[in-house]
Amino acid sequence: MEREIEDKLRNYDSYIDSRIKELKETIDSGRFRNSTNRITRQGIEALEEARDKLYKFFPELKPKE
Repeated sequence: MEREIEDKLRNYDSYIDSRIKELKETIDSGRFRNSTNRITRQGIEALEEARDKLYKFFPELKPKE
């Protein structure tokens, strides 16, 4: 059971990272208006905050630098 939960948390961490990358690419593409980019940046900030909280409660998930 514990291994299953850890796998799900790692998958969630990977999902957050991929969404952040995708949203940053959306902003960098320059295809959208400033208001859309602002909303996208807010989404990135929310995902980064979620990732930070995940690492706070499960520090073993944080990648080694």
